[in-house]
Amino acid sequence: VWIVWTWGHTLGVMLFAPPWLAWSQPRLGRPARRPTARTMEAMLAAAALLTIATLVFFNGLAGLPTTRFLSLPYQILPVAVWMAIRFGTRGTSLAMIAVSIVAVWGTSLDGGAFKLTHPGLTDRVLVTQGYVVSITMGCMALAIAIERAHAQEQQARL
Repeated sequence: VWIVWTWGHTLGVMLFAPPWLAWSQPRLGRPARRPTARTMEAMLAAAALLTIATLVFFNGLAGLPTTRFLSLPYQILPVAVWMAIRFGTRGTSLAMIAVSIVAVWGTSLDGGAFKLTHPGLTDRVLVTQGYVVSITMGCMALAIAIERAHAQEQQARL
């Protein structure tokens, strides 16, 4: 219990610190306005991310079981990278919180992508937490690098 609590607390801080920092800073490199096409893209990306996360961490969707290929946790990565590239740190942080909620919820209901490799619930919880934090940190680093590049490009234009 102590190991799970300690790791959960540490990884929880690592998961929720990036959104707090991203939303407390002024936006860099992107205009504040959101055109309709961009809003539709954000809704499509969020729906894709939540659908894939549900397939991965609940082992299916709407009562239909998923195949082993679709239950791999790495299926989330392409959509997470899409979010990092297109929606910056703010969009990425919200997306990763949504993925973590789905991952924890699915794992608590005895689902989850790591059930085959880690049959014990304690081990599965630790691996799920580590996975969510590592994908969050990777996507946030990508989003930060892209926002910094956009800000430097705008400074160069000025």
